[in-house]
Order: sequence, then C-alpha cells, then structure tokens
Amino acid sequence: MGNRDSLRADEGPEFDFGSIAKMGDRFTAHALEHTGITVGNNNQFGSHTLIHGGEDTGASVQGSTLGDNIRVGDWSVVFRSTIQDNVTIGFRSFIDNSLVKEGTVVLDREIIINNIPSGFVEW
Repeated sequence: MGNRDSLRADEGPEFDFGSIAKMGDRFTAHALEHTGITVGNNNQFGSHTLIHGGEDTGASVQGSTLGDNIRVGDWSVVFRSTIQDNVTIGFRSFIDNSLVKEGTVVLDREIIINNIPSGFVEW
C-alpha cells in the first residue's frame, strides 16, 4: 500500500478486495449507500486513483466490479462500472457507467461514458 490511501467503506455496504499487487499513494475506494465495490486478484492501482462504487439514484443501484490482473494508471477514475479481467486503464482516464471487456487497453486520458468513447481528459 502507498501513503495516504483511503478505503472508505463507511457508506457503501460491501467492499470485497482480493489480493492487491500494488497500491500507489493516495488511492481511494469509496461507495455511497447501497452500492459496493468488488475487486479480484493481482490488481495494480496507481497513485491518486479512485474506484467508486456508484450512487443510489432510487431507480437503480450500481456498484463497481473489477476482475483480475487489472492495471489502473495514475490519476484515473472508475465510477459505477464493470472492468473485466486483464484490462489496462491508462494515465488520467475516466470510466463511468460502462463495461470494459476483457483484454481492453484504455488509452491515457481516454473518457468512456455509457460504453462510448467520449474524448480525452484535458487536465
């Protein structure tokens, strides 16, 4: 684990983490009420990454699920999404409400919302 990591399981009902190969500084896992996070084995999380379980909108409750052997680049965000096995998520990427299929490489700064590539992060 890195320095100043935060596993915010105070609101989300369930966090289920397998083995973690690497967790950079200031990694955060967080979920709002009625959502959770499930993470498989041998995953690597870069510095300043955020894995968020989602939100309870009343109409739907969605958490985040990550498979095995996933690499999440520094400053990237995964929000209410499913990431299948052997995925690489690039530096400063943003994924929201999406299914990222096994073996996918998400480019640095790529934005994917509702399964649609939607441009690139400028910050």
